[in-house]
Amino acid sequence: MALSAMVGHELRSRSRERSFAYVAVAFVVACAAVVVTMYRAATGARRGSGTSSLLSASVGRLVAHVLLVLVLIAMCVVVPWLAARTVAGERETGELLALQIGPSRPLTIAVAKTGTVFAQFLVLFFVAVPFLTFAHLLGGVTPRELLRGTAMILAFALALSAWCVALASYTQRASTATIAGYGVVAVLVLGTVLAFAIQGAVRRTGKTERLNHAVLFANPFVATADAVAGRSGGDERFPSPFTPFLAMMGDRITIIDQIRLIDDSGAFFRNQGGGRIPRRRHVRVWKQSMWVTAVLTLSGLAVATRGLRLPKRIRFGWSAP
Repeated sequence: MALSAMVGHELRSRSRERSFAYVAVAFVVACAAVVVTMYRAATGARRGSGTSSLLSASVGRLVAHVLLVLVLIAMCVVVPWLAARTVAGERETGELLALQIGPSRPLTIAVAKTGTVFAQFLVLFFVAVPFLTFAHLLGGVTPRELLRGTAMILAFALALSAWCVALASYTQRASTATIAGYGVVAVLVLGTVLAFAIQGAVRRTGKTERLNHAVLFANPFVATADAVAGRSGGDERFPSPFTPFLAMMGDRITIIDQIRLIDDSGAFFRNQGGGRIPRRRHVRVWKQSMWVTAVLTLSGLAVATRGLRLPKRIRFGWSAP
């Protein structure tokens, strides 16, 4: 079966189920509630303020950031559930075994399952697009920031889909696969923050002088916070939900880059101690996170391919009773 036909068949079978429709409706209601609440707050505050444009920019930025956080939360909650139903759920009903016996390769099945989970998440993402457009019309957030933020979310959604499918391919029950998927979410969201906090505690003891911020590159909230952090308008009256993540990494991660300085003649020179002179350079987290998500996606597909191979008893045959 071709990859496109397999993904189409999976999506058609999932579209007949009402459970995902309920999730989509609940997400629409949550997005609408955020937009209406924030807009009413802006309208009420604007009546007693002479800086309506600045206030509108602050509200627009806040609405956009809250919507992006909602999409991230939906990704963390829905993707493991979808992956468990797509792989382990079909194993319980015997549909996955019938697919494995067919002419499709394990890699094709892994890509199709990952694509199915990712496509279902795209439904929730596209639900939030009109609300994000409205936030842009309010002001305070540029199209480039929105594009970077949404691209970062989609990249992490694809990586999470691949690894949830990979773990589900080794489990026999959908409940176990769901727990394993939420374990991946816990590692990406809480594990990275905990590892960074441990580094801070060790630094306070004097055993190390600098923090390694690279552990935060795998955190979807930190990466998205850096992607949407800009200099567009706002009066800080409404704090962003990404503020704690920006404070965690100092608004921009700064790394000491040991380089050589070059004089006008092009010759290298060093400081008096003979070592290289340090220079501080800014590193954008979201750019590094793009590479991290690419590695996670490819490694997840590799693990899923191995887990979706036919069992040995079927691959090598078994004796009839």
